[in-house]
Amino acid sequence: MPELPEVESVLQMLRDARPSLIGRRVERLLVIWDGVVACGSADALRQQLSGAVFATAERQGKYMVFGVDGVTADHGRRRYLIIHLRM
Repeated sequence: MPELPEVESVLQMLRDARPSLIGRRVERLLVIWDGVVACGSADALRQQLSGAVFATAERQGKYMVFGVDGVTADHGRRRYLIIHLRM
């Protein structure tokens, strides 16, 4: 399991790097193993995130939580992509 400092380091790199992940648009999503998608299918996730923009990046315990805008069928609400590193 990842330790909190490792999760925070990865998150800071994604959030604070130049160019930052924040404000970037999802052009494509590669899912190597469908089993990592906990809710729904990898195909559904690809369709929903295609064209979405990363708006926020935060850590909640050992999870990285990314706020994404422009998700298909979001009705103007921000959606969240939650990632666990599974190290």
